[in-house]
Amino acid sequence: MKKLYRVTLPGDTLPFAVAPNHSVIVTEASAIPTLSWPNGAWCLEANLWMLKLYEQGRSRSQRGGTLLSYATNISHLLRYVYAQNTSLLKITDSQFAFFITTLLGERADNGTKKREQNHVVNIGRNCLQLISYVSEVFSTPPKLSIETKELTITAPNGTRFKRTVQFHPALALESRTSKRFPINANNIRQLRLAAHRDQGSSTFIKARRRVMIRALEMTGGRRMELSLLSVDAVHSAALTGYLSVRTVKRGHSQSPSNQQPVIMREIPISPLDIKLLEDFITDYRAPLIGKFFTKGFDHGYLFVSESTGAPLQPNHMTAELHTLKRISGIEDPISPHLFRHRFITKIFVAEIFKADVNTLKDFKAAMLGSETLKRKVCELTGHKNVASLDAYIHLAWDEVENLKTTLPNLSKLQSIDAIREQLNALMAKLEENKITSELSTLLDLITSFEALL
Repeated sequence: MKKLYRVTLPGDTLPFAVAPNHSVIVTEASAIPTLSWPNGAWCLEANLWMLKLYEQGRSRSQRGGTLLSYATNISHLLRYVYAQNTSLLKITDSQFAFFITTLLGERADNGTKKREQNHVVNIGRNCLQLISYVSEVFSTPPKLSIETKELTITAPNGTRFKRTVQFHPALALESRTSKRFPINANNIRQLRLAAHRDQGSSTFIKARRRVMIRALEMTGGRRMELSLLSVDAVHSAALTGYLSVRTVKRGHSQSPSNQQPVIMREIPISPLDIKLLEDFITDYRAPLIGKFFTKGFDHGYLFVSESTGAPLQPNHMTAELHTLKRISGIEDPISPHLFRHRFITKIFVAEIFKADVNTLKDFKAAMLGSETLKRKVCELTGHKNVASLDAYIHLAWDEVENLKTTLPNLSKLQSIDAIREQLNALMAKLEENKITSELSTLLDLITSFEALL
């Protein structure tokens, strides 16, 4: 299906003000979605709303960000309104209810649902925001019955504030929430094996998939953040041991210039992971960049498209995981964000063992009372406040309780010592002879693994 939006290009600007000498002052305006109706005609109402969101400083990272998500969501409504031969302000309650029902009922070719309920709720909520905005701009009440609800929200520090949201009875299904658990180690292993064994993909795609999976594991990054990883950050990590990851979803800039501050966080990274990333850059990425770009140009992003050499888009990463899920036959939900859940959970697992507490209540109390620990977790994950991490604390506690029941007994510890001795003997024997680069890599892995035993 043809997209109804196009994104403004790097370097595009919009008029901001007129200087005393009557010259026009412009402001940066790249990565703004512009929308059309299905017949190609300019959609004034939707583009006015996009402009409003742009002025509010909504995220436009990597050709879209939050603006692109909103544009994608309201595209469904634009198609429906066009098909019904009506307008945004004339759509009725029954039509909107049918629109939501249609979104819920759509199926993919394999018979699975195209969208989960929460996704449909987000689409419906954005559509209500658009209709409310259009009604305000044109001073015309909509036929749709849009309710305004005021919610009282309590911040972690006890501060209470109110938030106004739009609501429609067709969206009552939003109360049906589903809990998503972190991706488990076995599913990660199956994805990694699928990346190796996919006979229909090139060596570059296989390598990129393997590195992408490991990058999701090691950084706990959102898919947008992963798409923004840079080659320079990898080279710097080789010197410092920390990988710089750009943090997105940190609120909205209200500055007149609309320039959003770039916030980075530093993630500890192992030497082996650094080598994995550097080998990918040298062996796979560099030849591709040289193929598509001349005169030494390089945009600097780590993950690139095989067909164009351009930076890989966040949606493509999700699609890659879905492809590997299909190849591996995994039935559990798989998405980039589930890797983030696992990363955050493992941080808390480590902190629980370090804190040496006996109950979940004790650990939560220790965490809430420790500014250092709160700051450390938020710095690693990119969260704004510790309250949003509460669900991960419970998941981590459950994992710790499970680990305590599976700690090795004496016989297992003796077996580990025996394995260590055999590895040392094997490494000494291999190093006496001339070895290949592949065997050298294997020796490095054995050395690293031996240090953990």
